[in-house]
Amino acid sequence: MGLAVALGHGWAGDKLVATYETERQPVGMRAVNEALRDYDRLTSNTRYPNIADETEEGMRVRGELGARLSSANRRVWEPIGIHLGYRYDSSPIVVGDGTRPPEDDEFEYVPNARPGSRAPHAWLVDRRSTLDLFGRNFTLLCLGRNGHHASKLVEAAETCGMPLDVKHVPEPEVAELYGRSLVLVRPDGHVAWRGGRIDDPFRIVDAVRGA
Repeated sequence: MGLAVALGHGWAGDKLVATYETERQPVGMRAVNEALRDYDRLTSNTRYPNIADETEEGMRVRGELGARLSSANRRVWEPIGIHLGYRYDSSPIVVGDGTRPPEDDEFEYVPNARPGSRAPHAWLVDRRSTLDLFGRNFTLLCLGRNGHHASKLVEAAETCGMPLDVKHVPEPEVAELYGRSLVLVRPDGHVAWRGGRIDDPFRIVDAVRGA
């Protein structure tokens, strides 16, 4: 659900709009900086005077250049960490859980469900992905056999008018991947909160909607 819709429906808090720049500006700078590094890798050395020679030296130069371009092009075209690995660690509309952030890698991407990260994919028994569970509303994942706390968050969300869907996922391997039995996922697919129980549902709801 877009920011404009949240504002139009009245459930967005007065701090929500400001979080757009807080979250997205570092992501944009991260991508731009990696693009500049890619440019430097491709253009730092463009003089190969012996490259066309039919000699051992020419063969060596061509081999080294080919390996260099292959490596550089792979980083240019396959930086999955840039595309999927950006996080909103310090966002005011993400409720941290006290865990240490993983290393920021622009190239590799290791899925994790730490608040602020992209909710990871996992296959379900019906051959859907966990990503298929997320839609235009917030989604509360009740993983494993822990679903008895869901009603607290549902009631708090209803009171504030925040749209919330509840999905029960019994597969233990999904619970292991997500690291907690209760995980709140935002409409943009990023984890807003996770925990083992819900003691203060209004604190969570107010935080993630920017109230």
